[in-house]
Amino acid sequence: MEFNYARSGTISEKEFWKDDVLECPSTTAIWLASDTAPELASHLFLGYSARDILSFAHFCTDWLIGSQSVAFAALGMLPSRIQIDWFRLKFPNAKVHALFGTDIIGRIADCKVALWLHQSDAEFRLVDDYLMVNGKLSFTMLCDQFSFDRFKRKYRLHSQMRTHKPTYPLGTYGDYFSILDKS
Repeated sequence: MEFNYARSGTISEKEFWKDDVLECPSTTAIWLASDTAPELASHLFLGYSARDILSFAHFCTDWLIGSQSVAFAALGMLPSRIQIDWFRLKFPNAKVHALFGTDIIGRIADCKVALWLHQSDAEFRLVDDYLMVNGKLSFTMLCDQFSFDRFKRKYRLHSQMRTHKPTYPLGTYGDYFSILDKS
């Protein structure tokens, strides 16, 4: 499968997914799927790849049932503040949901997106088994204890963004399809 990522309406990158192989771009372009006008969307789901988004939509169908209008967007492997600023303005009434991975990079992505939604930012640095956060507040935490909820409490961030994580041992929602390919 091939998914086009666009910037200003022009296709600039592509995501390729075949069997158990995923090639996902690092770009400021996005892949977007929506059933409504952006200002009418009540939920916006953000993830790394279209594969992760499709897997979430396939295995977590409660979000697709009923009268809720949803939008799905893949940000590529390097989410950026530019993308989130665009979504914040384009989808003003949508509650944001993050579908990033369960690893430390996915948990950091959750935090970065929440900060960008609040027009803020912080630096995250991995040093051995610790994660150092430097922003309006600074702190250090063991990586295995770090989560979006703990970050919000320590950083005093009042974010309404919701995170969704696949069940252990899966690292991303796209891993569900990898399991199906092997069975």
